[in-house]
Amino acid sequence: MASVKLANSACATLCALSLSCLAINSALAGSNRWRQQALDQTQRAAISALARPEKGAAEPERMPPDPLAAPAWQLEVQLYEKGAVIAQAQGIGGSMQQAARAAGQNLVGNSVVKQEQGKLTASQLANARWFLTVRGQNVDGSMVSYRRKALEIVGDVTAVRVLSRSLVRKTIAEQKEYLLRQMNRQYHAFYKLYDAKHDLAETRLRTTYTASALWTLMQMQELQSDRRIALQIRPIANFLLSMQVQEGNAKGAFHYSFDPDRNEKEPRFVVGTTAKTVFTLIELYRRTGERRYLSAAQDAGEWLTNQVKEDGSVYPVVVWSPHKQRWNEVTQQSVLYSSETLSALSRLHQVQANPHFARAARRIAERLLAQAVASNYLAGDDFRRPNSISTSWLSMAFLDYANVDSAPKYSDAVFEAAQTLVKMQLQDPANALDYGRYRDTKTTSGNGWINEVLVHVYQRCLEIKRGDCVDYAQSMKRGTRWLIQNIYTPANSYHIPNPARAQGGSIRNSKTETVRTDAVCHGGNSLVGVLGLPGVSLRLELPDAGHSPGTNR
Repeated sequence: MASVKLANSACATLCALSLSCLAINSALAGSNRWRQQALDQTQRAAISALARPEKGAAEPERMPPDPLAAPAWQLEVQLYEKGAVIAQAQGIGGSMQQAARAAGQNLVGNSVVKQEQGKLTASQLANARWFLTVRGQNVDGSMVSYRRKALEIVGDVTAVRVLSRSLVRKTIAEQKEYLLRQMNRQYHAFYKLYDAKHDLAETRLRTTYTASALWTLMQMQELQSDRRIALQIRPIANFLLSMQVQEGNAKGAFHYSFDPDRNEKEPRFVVGTTAKTVFTLIELYRRTGERRYLSAAQDAGEWLTNQVKEDGSVYPVVVWSPHKQRWNEVTQQSVLYSSETLSALSRLHQVQANPHFARAARRIAERLLAQAVASNYLAGDDFRRPNSISTSWLSMAFLDYANVDSAPKYSDAVFEAAQTLVKMQLQDPANALDYGRYRDTKTTSGNGWINEVLVHVYQRCLEIKRGDCVDYAQSMKRGTRWLIQNIYTPANSYHIPNPARAQGGSIRNSKTETVRTDAVCHGGNSLVGVLGLPGVSLRLELPDAGHSPGTNR
């Protein structure tokens, strides 16, 4: 009797699931059909095995010949619950249907269940996320279930094969929610990393990531007004101002970070932190007209100028040495930090002409241009070998400096560096995993920044009526698709414990389940930017070859 009651309970709980799968299966067409078939057949086999435990494994169903039949098929299935694998099994057969039936039956009867109760329940079968890998004739791919549908997996993310304007808008909204959710409510500031795998965030608050987050929220506010953002602009700006040194040799610089547990500001000053905070302060001044923001930005510019040597090199970091009881300057050169400094000084000079800033900017620009020409516009330095991210900073820096110095060589350098980037982008539409990514970086922070830079390059290209503007438009479109594919969404979060907290965060890379705040910011800036560009269609569709190099986490 107990087994009969169990069977009735399982049937009642899973009936809707089974009928829904059948309905979806009958409606599908095209090359994605095999994924849905594999999911439906595996689920039905598991439902049948759970519903009839007194009869043992379910008898094979009588089915019409499988058009995908092959000498040997393998199917592996894993069930995810709260980000953890709770059960797994595999099946083999002469057709996909036989392998799916075997895997489903083994999942219930012979799988390793990582739960204290020992056996899978009807509720788990109905609510868990199903991850399947199928290998057979002309098929080698993975999928994950979401709302009864089989979603294609490429590498370790759900594939985004169709890009549209509505999808871009939806993603921006999710990124905005992520930033608002992750902000420290007491200090109105942001940390660098959120560990999605362990659902843990850093506690140390970083000036540069706070400045970047405020910049992005202001861009999103301009796209669509949100009272929550309006209420946070001033408190976040106040945190930034509280991190600026008000006197002494470091006057104008910004402390790198703040430890709320110890109530301590880190005695470390990075030119990149100060330069990027200048960007945000100038934007605050533009929006509000409040002189305190411009005054703080000018003080920061004075400190940055003091870090520039006569030959145009820049001291990237100044840090306090408790052992030596003095300030130490790092002498290694960084194209990224020098470029950020050039951009900050150029933007300051545009807002309010300052010959002191102009001279320092010219020294940096001349040195960077000589380096760019010598390296054929693929930039590297003492910290990094030649790479796309440093090259993108060159393009942005020359773009800002070209607003100060009209010499054609600087405007030309903007596009020389940008064309180098375009050539480094992966453009094979058959490779949905990497299409749109830049060859030498798998991080969303790097790819997001490059995409953000190209927005500005494209705008300048249109202004001066160059003939290669379409190159940047296409690169932005490809990069936008890749960035969206690598963002945590409800569909893309089967493997992490708290999807609601991670939603809208940019997955750092294919090996690390962390979110960098600046990755969300750069990606969000670029998406807001492409929405406002004239003459850029965001419609893009990648062909589905019917199989993919599926890998399981």
